[in-house]
Amino acid sequence: MTPWIFGNGPWCAQLADRCPVAGCVIIDVLDPATAPFFHLVNAANARAFSGLPMPPWVQLDCACLPAGMIGLGCTRADVDAVLYADLAARTRVTFGEAAGRAVDEWQGLVPLAEYTCVRTPAEGHVVGFSLYSLVPGLGVRTKAMALSMHEARLQTGIAQLDNAALRVHVALGPLDIRAVGVAVHTMSAMTLVYAHAGLAAHCFGRLHDQGAASAGGRARHRRCHQERARAAACVISAWSLVARR
Repeated sequence: MTPWIFGNGPWCAQLADRCPVAGCVIIDVLDPATAPFFHLVNAANARAFSGLPMPPWVQLDCACLPAGMIGLGCTRADVDAVLYADLAARTRVTFGEAAGRAVDEWQGLVPLAEYTCVRTPAEGHVVGFSLYSLVPGLGVRTKAMALSMHEARLQTGIAQLDNAALRVHVALGPLDIRAVGVAVHTMSAMTLVYAHAGLAAHCFGRLHDQGAASAGGRARHRRCHQERARAAACVISAWSLVARR
């Protein structure tokens, strides 16, 4: 898997230099030649969040330009044909036939997992709002890698109770639930705001390595059970807050 950052600005190079995985590729979102990559990221996000797809202007204005989207990908030849066909079809729905044909012809990197977080004025504090993984096992590694690159110590996040990404979030530790049932959110009843405190940037590179080494092994199964348990505890805690209101 190849790590990538999708954005524009000098901070992209700075983030890439801090990537715990060798070979991080910087992709310029303002280069017209990278439009198919933009469309693939958008389509992958829509596949993961079918009820809450990311508007293209949000992807550019709020993710790529302020901070850069970070992820893992591989070459077109290594992507499942059915999966790629679905991404191309979703591109056609959102961006039109010409964009779909460009994705059909794209031979560059395919974004299989992505995480976006934006720094706040407080040092070491980021807000994360986009996470997807089209391949099992990449979600935790991608989020850990991105938090490491941002040198995060505290992360505030927004998630939905019915989304599988919740398992990824709890894999990095217990969630401090700040709010459940966020009235101003599009999916208000299912949305929670949480925080991860005490993040240690130097640990994330090791977490990525462990995730890669244990794929398919007993350690991975143990971790999955632990993640499910944490996710269940998080959901129960969140719904308890709702019930007390």
